Amino acid sequence: MEWCSEVIALRNRVKHAFSLVVLLCLIADIRSVSADEHVLVLVVDKSSPIEQLDRKEARLLFMNKPVSREGRRLIPIMNNQDKILHEVFLQKLMFMSADRYEHYLIRNVFKSGGVRIRSLQKQGWKHDRYAVTYMWRRSVDRNIYKIVATIWQGNLD
Repeated sequence: MEWCSEVIALRNRVKHAFSLVVLLCLIADIRSVSADEHVLVLVVDKSSPIEQLDRKEARLLFMNKPVSREGRRLIPIMNNQDKILHEVFLQKLMFMSADRYEHYLIRNVFKSGGVRIRSLQKQGWKHDRYAVTYMWRRSVDRNIYKIVATIWQGNLD
């Protein structure tokens, strides 16, 4: 009879261990969902040949410097629709304040005769295969866009 109580005790320990593993998996899943709310990504049109951009290329692109794929210059599109998104973009990729970035872009246009970076319009952006913009990952409609880079992930505290 003693072995029977040992088997029951072992079974209870296994059940508790299994329950703990399930609980930890659920907690990890919940944490990834909440972290997903604040993931800044770069996106392109789904039909774009661009598969990936590294941080250096992305920063150069949004400094209005030439970045090319397949012999075509990539087109940066500014997303000013969400102030927090734009601030995170400026801080985590450009390492500039909004005023400093705007001053840089204006100076660049006058100095080199370039054109201003286009802004995302409320109704959406013209889906040029070589246009790149940024948004929260949770906002990405994967039927329209594909993600080519993750710029930042974290809390907005």
